[in-house]
This record gives sequence, structure tokens and C-alpha cells, in this order.
Amino acid sequence: PWHDISMEGLQRRGVHFLGCHTALEFQVRELVKQESLSAAPETIVREMLEHLQPGSLMVVAMVAAMAMLQGKGQYSYLKV
Repeated sequence: PWHDISMEGLQRRGVHFLGCHTALEFQVRELVKQESLSAAPETIVREMLEHLQPGSLMVVAMVAAMAMLQGKGQYSYLKV
């Protein structure tokens, strides 16, 4: 089990995954602009949120979430 580095395997070992809603909205707006997509950014964001990895959490602002986690003394941050 320790060789399983999938999200599901890591979640079974107690890892919690957070996503930043603010960053998601920014990235989707840039993608729509760069690729000249016809879909509204809000529609794409909504669809992406519907397909969030089960057990993961989307926070409003990662900066605020990180400050709260840092106050608890344990966190790890990975920018993808």
C-alpha cells in the first residue's frame, strides 16, 4: 500500500487535497481567452467542480486556508 501514490491511495493514508477556487477561476478565464473557447468561464468552472476528486475540498482562497493550516502547525503545499 505504501507504493500507491494515486490520489485515492494517498487519501487512504490520511492525505487531504485542497484546491483554490480563486486560482481555478483565473486559470479558466485565461484558458478561454487563449483558446478562444465559446463556453462561458463560469460554465467551465462549474463543470470542473462537478468532477472534483471525491474527498477533496475546494477552498475559496488557498492563501487563507494555508494561513489557517499553518497556525495548526502541519501542512504541505504543492503548486501544480
